[in-house]
Amino acid sequence: MKFILCYEGEIRARGRKSTIENEHAIRKEFHRQLKVLYSQEPFNIHPAAICWNKSDSTDGCNDPETQLYLRMQSTLAGYRFLPFISDKIHLHARLDILFLKPVVKESSIASYFDIDNKVKTLIDAMTIPPNKEKIPTGTKPEVGEDPFLCVLSDDKLVTELNVRTEKWLVDLGQEGRNNTFKVLIEVTINASRGTPFTGELAI
Repeated sequence: MKFILCYEGEIRARGRKSTIENEHAIRKEFHRQLKVLYSQEPFNIHPAAICWNKSDSTDGCNDPETQLYLRMQSTLAGYRFLPFISDKIHLHARLDILFLKPVVKESSIASYFDIDNKVKTLIDAMTIPPNKEKIPTGTKPEVGEDPFLCVLSDDKLVTELNVRTEKWLVDLGQEGRNNTFKVLIEVTINASRGTPFTGELAI
């Protein structure tokens, strides 16, 4: 199965100040897009999907297959994170990323050229945070963010990564917006072995 995530906005290089806030803002945007995917077949007809959208996720969800999916949940800092791809169901991902960079002057912000660490920021934003320190202090789930959907339970599940950069022919105006990018991320889900969801995903 393949799907595409899109992001347009600021992407800070991992390791710089306020990267955590930037990661979480991107994570929220991916969550909104994943909710749309989650409403489509086959996800919306899977028993785990039905259970995850209940206020009491264990009510009426006692079959072994559904319980396997419910164990993919990760509760952290008041959030209930749910990944699409988890080693608990033997899934992994290939990412093909198209990075569109606005045309800027050589004298622009140095971090603009740090594509490697910006890609790391994107992958972090696609992944369930490993600890509460990776969630901005004082934030909590907003309406529609329980469960909070992420692509990956762990970034080690990215088994293939391809990144291509191209010029983004757009006038962003002020030089302060030079850290703005447009990114298309094609996610290909693969199974390392049989999983209950393989048939529905048509992998």
